[in-house]
Amino acid sequence: AAPAAAAGGGAGSAGGVRGGGGGAVREFELNLFAALVLVAFNPRTGTADTAGQGETADVIPLLGPNGGGGGEGGKKKKKKRSGEASREPVLLPDSHTDAVMSLAWNKLQRQILASGSADATVKLWDVTTQQCSFTLAHHSDKVQCLAWHPNESAVLASGAYDRQVCVLDARAPSAVARLACPADLEAVAWNPHRPEQLVAACEDGSVVCFDPRSPSAPLWTLAKAHQKGCSGVSFAPHLDGLMATAGTDKAVKLWDSRQGAAQGSAPPVCVGQRDMAGGKLFSLGWCTDASSPWTLAAAGSKALLSIWEVDMVESVEAKFTPCLSAEAAQAAQLHSAAAAPAAAAEEKRPAGMAGMDQVHATGGGSERGGKETAGSGPKKDRKKKSTKKTFSYEVSG
Repeated sequence: AAPAAAAGGGAGSAGGVRGGGGGAVREFELNLFAALVLVAFNPRTGTADTAGQGETADVIPLLGPNGGGGGEGGKKKKKKRSGEASREPVLLPDSHTDAVMSLAWNKLQRQILASGSADATVKLWDVTTQQCSFTLAHHSDKVQCLAWHPNESAVLASGAYDRQVCVLDARAPSAVARLACPADLEAVAWNPHRPEQLVAACEDGSVVCFDPRSPSAPLWTLAKAHQKGCSGVSFAPHLDGLMATAGTDKAVKLWDSRQGAAQGSAPPVCVGQRDMAGGKLFSLGWCTDASSPWTLAAAGSKALLSIWEVDMVESVEAKFTPCLSAEAAQAAQLHSAAAAPAAAAEEKRPAGMAGMDQVHATGGGSERGGKETAGSGPKKDRKKKSTKKTFSYEVSG
């Protein structure tokens, strides 16, 4: 199973962080454990809950700063003293019987957690009571991905290795809309700007968009979005129409998805792509903070978390700046207002002194001065001024 994650593939002790791609991509070296397959962040507490290979959704293994819990670098297990009570976790009733493949928090009913498993079931958990509320058995193979609807708290989409995306209302789970896909499912995502659209990423590299109200045919299909499997798909929450996909071909691609909602609509157009230097990519996600609407993260087989500021691609910035949400536009204005005094002070400095305190690439960061072009890295011969910078940080375990 691909180690899908809401915000990365999982972390134990972290190594150094390297700046890549001319300051446009930051790579965070993480210690990934073979048993850890996904991480989901609780939107209420901000803490990460993990599901391990072969473990059940209600058992949360604790990972210490050195990766305790069995990973490399963890502390040695103490021998059990005679008469000491067993510390083996006791599974709750209705636990999964096989590996947990996916987790999804309900952002509108934040006590509800959905889990998908290789036992071909989806379970809905109430974390306040630590009980399984429903067990859904509408798939015939491993359930790889889950996504709650952004506006309808009871509507859940699930994708499985039976080549079907299923959409149901948890209040009436017997009524299931089944959407046929060309290959096994790797990821599903609702379009937050057009919530009637559901997009599925498939193992054969294709991406398919459906309107579940008309399940007979897709709205559009990207037959070869990636040369190999498409492992992730995500919509920028503060940029209407900007969609990102990741694949095991090591690439992240950006798409303009602002197309009509009728069946047979023209598919999205690729507006940028790059190798994230993370190996085969297994997951990606956009920053949800309005102050960082352009920030995209991806993780893969090289145990690196790569962060790309996509507005470094000139065509992407020009095309989607008018599409910024009101919240993101306000955050950008506040940032500009805060930076104005510093810029004015810089202009008043004596000749030859301006720019001496800029951070250079050899000093732990790089000025984010050059722009990237669609489908390529930064051009070294471009020296445009900018107040934005990216930095490389040293992360210790």
